[in-house]
Amino acid sequence: MMTVTQSRQALADALNALTGVTMTLREPKNGRPGDGWTAAGELRPESFTTSMVDLKAVILLSADYVKADELFDNLATAAMNAATKNGLGTADVRVEPGIVPVGDTQSPMYALIVNASMEVQ
Repeated sequence: MMTVTQSRQALADALNALTGVTMTLREPKNGRPGDGWTAAGELRPESFTTSMVDLKAVILLSADYVKADELFDNLATAAMNAATKNGLGTADVRVEPGIVPVGDTQSPMYALIVNASMEVQ
């Protein structure tokens, strides 16, 4: 069983396999299309010895809506498959489009967002 950091890294590693995607554990200072990162959210008890953590992976697509929409269509299924691959241990995986502020100027960029839960210790 993994720690929270290890689960974030495992999700990042799985999504790194996507063509044109470079995942890291932390948000890059000035992200560009294809850059991605993971973050941990809510942590809740699962049993006496384990917990469930909600994870989020963000993959930047484009500042242009039409291009981002095309990229989302091309990557969404592959991202879902990568996030649910055997042995990763994810549950309740969801892939959705979003808009995130990027860089020092906090410019909005369209993104593909993967939400998942993993059991951690």
